[in-house]
Order: sequence, then C-alpha cells, then structure tokens
Amino acid sequence: HIAQLDRLALAALRCSSALDLVSSPQPTMPYTSPSHRISMAWIDCIVKGGVHCMSLYLRCSEGLSASNQCILEDANATLLTVVGPWIAAADWNIRPEVLAESAWLRMFGGVIFAIALPTCNDSAYDYFVVHHSIAHAVAGIQRLEDAGCNPHWPTRLIIRGDAG
Repeated sequence: HIAQLDRLALAALRCSSALDLVSSPQPTMPYTSPSHRISMAWIDCIVKGGVHCMSLYLRCSEGLSASNQCILEDANATLLTVVGPWIAAADWNIRPEVLAESAWLRMFGGVIFAIALPTCNDSAYDYFVVHHSIAHAVAGIQRLEDAGCNPHWPTRLIIRGDAG
C-alpha cells in the first residue's frame, strides 16, 4: 500500500485546467539500481511546458543508509535528465530536516514542503520536494485524515491555479 500512497500523493496535484498525465521515461539505470522505488510522470499544467512528477519510496527504518543514498542518487540522476520544473512526492522514511541537511537537496535546488503533523505513526515522513522555480506556486500542504492507510496519512500538495 506504500506505492499506492505515493500515487495518491501524485494524484493529489490539482490545477484549474484539464490535466494530461503521461509516463516519463526513466534514464537507463545500473543493474543494481533500486529503480522500482522511483517512478516518473509528466503533467501538462501548473506552468507552460508542464511539470515532471516523481514518486519515490526510501527503505524503512534505515535513515540515510547506503541503500537509501543509492535511491537518492538514482532520483538525482533521473531529475537531471528532465527539462523543466519537477515535484518529488515520497514516503521518504526520514524526517524533512534530515533530508534538508543532506547533500541531495542542495544538488539541484529543491524546496521541502512538509506538514507539521505526523504522517507515519509519530513521524513526518510523507512530504514533497519542489523545484525552486515553482516553489512560489505552492499554496500549502494537507494531511488526508480519512484515507484509511494506517499507519500512514497521505499528504496533498496544493498548487495555486495562477502559478504560471
């Protein structure tokens, strides 16, 4: 149900016009890559040219382990192949401040949007990282109380309709 949770986070993106959601091809990744933990889509809204959306899922109870750093490196390699802004929605399995202190976030100018409420048991692990060029368009983030994904609460990123 965790992969479903990330898809819910991606599906929660809203804009004022019709959406065009298509798969984004991933770059070729090494055989040992955890690419099954990363997926991409492109949504033709928010800004002219659309936005690339990434869903990822880090390994549980490991913090910034070597395995999770490998997943983040693959996410970085994937994001470096896209042209234009992006949004990463994930069950990061690390607190936002841990990701903020990591080198991963500084590599390409992402801005964290997280809710102060817990999203997994007592921790805030489900949140978004938004490309700096569209961070101004974020109106807020919500925790969905009635999704039935115990012990998770999915989160929704709210984007202003006039962001373009």
